[in-house]
Amino acid sequence: QSLIDLARLAEGLDSPYRPLEISQGEGLTASLFVCDDRRSWHRDGGAGSLLFILDGVVIIETGAGRVVANEGELLRLPRGLGHSISAGMRSTVLLFEPGPAASGGPEHLPPGLGPEREILKVNAAAEALRGQPFHWLSLGGCGSHNLDVTRLWGTSAPHVAEDGPLLLVVYRGVMDYQLGEEEGLAVGSQLLLVPAGRPLRLRAE
Repeated sequence: QSLIDLARLAEGLDSPYRPLEISQGEGLTASLFVCDDRRSWHRDGGAGSLLFILDGVVIIETGAGRVVANEGELLRLPRGLGHSISAGMRSTVLLFEPGPAASGGPEHLPPGLGPEREILKVNAAAEALRGQPFHWLSLGGCGSHNLDVTRLWGTSAPHVAEDGPLLLVVYRGVMDYQLGEEEGLAVGSQLLLVPAGRPLRLRAE
């Protein structure tokens, strides 16, 4: 299945803070979980992670304080930083973590963008809107994968992922795609899985 409806999956998640794995490849695992206002989830930090808030508002607390993230924002949690996740309302989060074969991959963000023991917050949606269409802005990496954002308008040139699969998250709007011989339509809160070696073309108006 190339297209995954994240919003529909989230509606079916009855247990908060129990990630549902949606994709695992070399160097990267992507999961989906929901938060609620009745409990929190403590994590030891592990190898670090990236959290993209699809819907709602999420609170991350550490020994140094708290960070509040709204939908469309991305959080970088450095490795080994213990934290608790909670929310004042039902919220949906896309979680990216280094996979089992991620050794030797890039750090989460280039050096100098934030202290190693602090959470870094980026408004990924706003950064994409400020950029030119199909100008991919790097927000760092997770495991052996890069994380980029862009605004879609018009038709893209064909792209073939040579080094590994692509995970394309459509945050808002509508996007047509052609993946090899497959054609389809992706809307907000959907994820497109693009295998390595298959040509991809995107279009949005």
